[in-house]
This record gives sequence, C-alpha cells and structure tokens, in this order.
Amino acid sequence: MIVMARVCIMVWFQRIALGLLRCDYMLHEYTLKQVEMNTIASSFAGISTAITQLDRFILTEIGRLDSMEHIPPNGALAGLCNGMLDAWKMYNNKTAIILFIVEDVTYNICDQRFHEFEIRRLNPHVKVIRRTLTQMADRASLSKDKELIVDGNIVGVIYFRSGYETAAYHSQREWDARLLMERATKL
Repeated sequence: MIVMARVCIMVWFQRIALGLLRCDYMLHEYTLKQVEMNTIASSFAGISTAITQLDRFILTEIGRLDSMEHIPPNGALAGLCNGMLDAWKMYNNKTAIILFIVEDVTYNICDQRFHEFEIRRLNPHVKVIRRTLTQMADRASLSKDKELIVDGNIVGVIYFRSGYETAAYHSQREWDARLLMERATKL
C-alpha cells in the first residue's frame, strides 16, 4: 500500500484550520488506484513510510535492485508533519506547543510516535505533548486572551487522534474539555 499525504490549510471565518488528509493507494494491474481517503485521522503515515523502507531492504537482500525503481517515494509522514509545523508557524509563538489528543488506551501509539519523532526531527524546538480528553478536563484552561493553556503550555496546534467519535466522551467533563478547546480563539 502506498500512502500519500495531502495538507490543506483552510480559513473558516477568522480562524485557520489544518486538514490532514491521508490518501491510500494500491496497485491494480500496474496502475495505482486510490482506495481510501481519511479525513478524520491521518495516522499510518509513519508505518507506511517504514513499509516502503522495508520493501527496499527486502529487494536489496534478495538481489532485486532492478525492481527498486518500481517503489515510489513515500513522503507521507514528512508531509503531514510539515503541515502541522506550518500551522504552528502561523500561530506565531515560538513557545507554543503541538497537542495530540489521544485515546485513553492507545493501540496505535507506535504510528502516533512516528509523527512526534518526525516533528522533532524537522524542528527540534517544537514541543509535542499527548493528552486525553479526560486529562484536558483536568489540566486545560483559557487565558484572558483565549489562548489554550495545558499544564502551563500555550497550545498552537491540536492534532485530534481521538475525539472524533462519541465513545471518546465518557462524561460531560470530556464534552466540556472539547468545548474549551473549540473556544480557544487564538488557535
């Protein structure tokens, strides 16, 4: 499977929103066909990039270097992370962080960590933190200027890996945390 990333920066009223879209392609009769476009979570970009590297390694091990040209480059992870970093730059505060909203129990943590590590590789000065909606209910607030503050950090970008389905909201507290994030006008 080949994964390509598309990054859209959209302006909604006076806010800027970042859309991370992951498009998945598979080979069908020597032609790439798009099989999926993810608009909720763009995960697997890290794993798909690693699979491309694995494919290249295997071809080298079996002496099929002639087949390397048939493996297209896969820049999905860098594309998605550069999108988050571009949004972070637009926030225009070098101390702001990128916040990942994650599940209470994260089964896909390895792929999410690829995003975190790539952000660090691309810009080692940007801090990434991971919080659940329940943790946000306990630790988040808005400043007088309506900046989102989590554990003393100003948030410049939120990447929702959770919170896009009602099962993530165990009580009114999680809904209130989501509303708090939505009310942050500086994002």
